[in-house]
Amino acid sequence: MAELLPNTAPIAAVIDPAVEAADLENSAQVAAQSLGRHVIVIRAASDRDLESAVTAAMQKQVAGLVFTAQPLFVSRHQQLAAIVARYPIPAAYAPADLAASGGLMSYGASIFEMFRRVGNYSGKMRNARGSARPAP
Repeated sequence: MAELLPNTAPIAAVIDPAVEAADLENSAQVAAQSLGRHVIVIRAASDRDLESAVTAAMQKQVAGLVFTAQPLFVSRHQQLAAIVARYPIPAAYAPADLAASGGLMSYGASIFEMFRRVGNYSGKMRNARGSARPAP
């Protein structure tokens, strides 16, 4: 996100204060400092706060939004993408699969790819044991 946006404008990190908020806020600040950027942390504690979080970011004139991989944002990714689409602001979502909901970009691992790999690996383990019986 930092490479795509003007260097002078801050980036907003949207976090759910109910889940690891202090760690995520600290991580966002450290990452921003290492890039020479300013980050504004915006909190959204429920699906009812998503619209106001994006509105708050617009009022603070941020250059872009980064949504963390917290359960609130993952479970409401379609609602979130629809809200952000109404504003002229780029947004990045985690995990990688959520950009398919209409976001500009994503970061992190693909959940679907991880499940596919687990299935393949499990099949190989089972075949290596020579077991033809169904798993319990």
